[in-house]
Amino acid sequence: ESIIPKSTSPIRKVYLNPVGCKPTTEALLAIKEADAIVIGPGSLYTSIIPNFLVEKITDEILRSRAVKVYICNVMTQHGETDGYTALDHVEALLRHSHHALIDYCIVNTAKIPQHLLEKYKGEEAYPVEPDIKKIRELGVAVVEGDIMTADDYVRHNAEKISKIIVNVIYKTKGSG
Repeated sequence: ESIIPKSTSPIRKVYLNPVGCKPTTEALLAIKEADAIVIGPGSLYTSIIPNFLVEKITDEILRSRAVKVYICNVMTQHGETDGYTALDHVEALLRHSHHALIDYCIVNTAKIPQHLLEKYKGEEAYPVEPDIKKIRELGVAVVEGDIMTADDYVRHNAEKISKIIVNVIYKTKGSG
């Protein structure tokens, strides 16, 4: 994880070494009993994708009747997702798991204050473009809106995101 920001080439594939990592019984049970499976936010290649490389996790999620929600990052991460749009995040996740893993993708469409853009520019981090239409073309529903707080740093707003997730669960369970 600490080496990735120093890399000069884009990440193409993530893998586990040693291979054959087994999930805990509790993890599989939690997936089976979930009403919603929330993926992210977090470092795409070092925190999110590795979970789907553990044996049986992706298969159990696909079998689950839970709604699957991916919360896309608001900002890129230098060395990990340089130049990535929301579509790039979704495609990387699906490439490492399964094309039908995500039902909904939550993306930020709020404008980031200029003073924070300048601050993040020094870290070589930039806003993730939402490219909503392209995500929908993958068959993933998109929930767009202001999902961040922007005081000293740009962060996901837990309260805003939880309300979105509850609404998505209500919508899918109410119509199903």
